Amino acid sequence: MLIREAKTSDSKEIFAWRNDLLSSSMSISNGKIDFKEHEKWYQGSIKDSKRKLYIGMIAEEKIGICRFDFNASENCAEVSINLNPEMRGKGLASKLLFHSIKKYREGNLIQLKATIKKENSASIKIFKKCDFVEVDKNNMCFFLKNKG
Repeated sequence: MLIREAKTSDSKEIFAWRNDLLSSSMSISNGKIDFKEHEKWYQGSIKDSKRKLYIGMIAEEKIGICRFDFNASENCAEVSINLNPEMRGKGLASKLLFHSIKKYREGNLIQLKATIKKENSASIKIFKKCDFVEVDKNNMCFFLKNKG
């Protein structure tokens, strides 16, 4: 699997993945978003030095996106993942997360954390497979940190 930085040309696909019914229901900020709102967020994200967006590729197929948001005050990065709906059920999500973490850590040896809705058992399993452990929870979410 090749991991590359997201490009402007990836925007429409990432928008479609984000608005997929399952993806939007499992997102912390659930609900559909309109393209204008997405495009503003996406263009800002690509330019933001504290945010990295990585796309996983196998041949010419886009597997999904992994986002890292650096928080300087906590010296950590929040990690999230969203799989291309066509790639679900193929065992690719944990590989995407693993390889994205490896790429991100080439220049960022900091703590990683994730916030995942309690009902999102697939993501919880994926993150735990990549050495994340539960450190806290509330009524809606589990909070995980990477052991590495």
